[in-house]
Amino acid sequence: MGLFNIVGSTATDVLQQTMELAQERQRVLADDVANIDTPGFKMRDIDVGHFEKTLAKAINDNRRANPNNTRLQLPDPHSDGSKRAGSDLSGIVFHDANNRGVEQLMVELSQNQMKHQRAASVLRNQLNLIKAVISETA
Repeated sequence: MGLFNIVGSTATDVLQQTMELAQERQRVLADDVANIDTPGFKMRDIDVGHFEKTLAKAINDNRRANPNNTRLQLPDPHSDGSKRAGSDLSGIVFHDANNRGVEQLMVELSQNQMKHQRAASVLRNQLNLIKAVISETA
């Protein structure tokens, strides 16, 4: 695998998309925490499961259509939009229909941060590999 295949690889694209999704989800979840006591506020979340299914389908479709092509047409992590998180968060439903679960939100924030950190770590390792290849050829 050449240097340009590493830079333009499917893995790099997937890592980038995963990090973008985690960043956007962190923003949405932080907004939920900040507004948890706002009357009438409806909590939101990004449908990670839908994104992951779409991502897996894009990877499989790419492998079938272009077995030698390392570029991947990926879904936009922002295209899923937001949905009400009431189905994902358990807790007491208050008079304003706000499902307030600050503990659950904090767990979601932590798990999301770990996902972002894992993707960043793998991407960092790929970049270190590229640097090593460049320094050997220079």
